[in-house]
Amino acid sequence: MRRSCQWGRGVARVALPEGQTHAEGLAWIAQLEGLPRPELNVVAHAAQAADGEAALSLTDELPDYAGTPVVIAILDTGVHSVPELRSQLLPGADYVNDDDAPDDDNQHGTHLASIIDQVTGGRAVILPVKVLDQDAVGTEFDIAQGIAFAVDQGARVVNLSLSFGPAYVPSDAMQTALRAAEDADVLLVGAAGNDGDNRVGYPAALPAVLAVGAVGNDGDRATYSNYGAALDVLAPGGESNADGGIVGATIALKDPTETTRVALAGTSMAAAYASAIAAVVMAEAPGLQTREVRGLLMETALRDGESFTPQRGGGIIAPIAAYGRAQAIAGDDEAQRALAPTTVAATHVVISGTGKSRARALVIVEVFDDTLGPSSGTRISAAS
Repeated sequence: MRRSCQWGRGVARVALPEGQTHAEGLAWIAQLEGLPRPELNVVAHAAQAADGEAALSLTDELPDYAGTPVVIAILDTGVHSVPELRSQLLPGADYVNDDDAPDDDNQHGTHLASIIDQVTGGRAVILPVKVLDQDAVGTEFDIAQGIAFAVDQGARVVNLSLSFGPAYVPSDAMQTALRAAEDADVLLVGAAGNDGDNRVGYPAALPAVLAVGAVGNDGDRATYSNYGAALDVLAPGGESNADGGIVGATIALKDPTETTRVALAGTSMAAAYASAIAAVVMAEAPGLQTREVRGLLMETALRDGESFTPQRGGGIIAPIAAYGRAQAIAGDDEAQRALAPTTVAATHVVISGTGKSRARALVIVEVFDDTLGPSSGTRISAAS
């Protein structure tokens, strides 16, 4: 048997000889003394729905924030140094090819970075960690190593726009990585999955991860977005039909050295959006712990009456309310005055674009009360 030279935190990856079954390999390893319990290295996929056909975009209307930007790690297919991201990328790691060049060969990872860049108004600091290959497929071992690397590099937010199969059970390696993130007070953000099932995918369904589903252009949960008891919030993810996905800068597949803009839809995009808002909150109120940031995002989310439903989780992330609450926590009196009881403000993100018939947009309106949270939310699907 050949053992990889890569060691995680008390774990090692072992390759089975050709022709040997998983059961035979596990039995062989179990007989060796001094080794931990052997487990299968399961596969994960990027949580992307079908490409959108329309040209949709994010518009930045979030007030400028003065806090020091926090590091967001993107565990995905890598991030290419496209012009708009070049000044914001930190040196990363590639666990697929075992090197220090986490270049994107798929589009997915760079597209997520572009969403984060747009939502934060170009004030994101991005740590690229390649754990998925050119087909957007990766192994649990690489993902666990990627989480550990992100924690060691000082990331405050780790974006996990990927999902395992329905029978997934976290290995010891993954649980070790999750504990390391929890101990370091790092927020993990996961995509709920794109099967439209009553089942939040893993790792988003794990208690340590903020599970993000997608809201569509009609203001309701996107039809492709998974849901269920483990769902925490919804965020804009675009449509996988003629109404289109979210546009972002990424590599051109025919020539990775070239930059293009593509429309992609899915809970992957929603998770990137949520990661960006969480990072803004942390920048404004650096004293908040991860559990407090999660609580703030859910407390300020837009919802219809009930505080939680399996279809919508705690509601749709409300960026201005979350940002205002963070300012108030940080002791900024202007935040309290800016969000007076009569104030009505649109969120900083408007999904808009051209479908096959006419332009469509999702506008989320936040109505604030004196607790700096939305007392009601009106979701408007506008056509022009």
